[in-house]
Amino acid sequence: MLINAFSETLGLANEKGYMTKDLFLKVLEHFVKYTGSTKDNSYALMLDNVETHFSAAALNYARDNGVVIFTFPPHCTPKLLPLDVGIFGPFKT
Repeated sequence: MLINAFSETLGLANEKGYMTKDLFLKVLEHFVKYTGSTKDNSYALMLDNVETHFSAAALNYARDNGVVIFTFPPHCTPKLLPLDVGIFGPFKT
């Protein structure tokens, strides 16, 4: 249970503290559940280019449930992430 979080918030962790392929599949399942994504009503998901996002199980699940995955090229994430560019960057300045 997560303290002070919305009731349907997904809380995941592992011993080393980073994303794994198994955890990312759970994230995708949560994403599909709450967006209602289907093949006829697809949703886009923008991700960095981290290896743990790309297991066969995750990609097949995304395809089967209408999730279109877009990835940012390596080493340009700080320049392209919408929140970094449009919100956090100007706020820091």
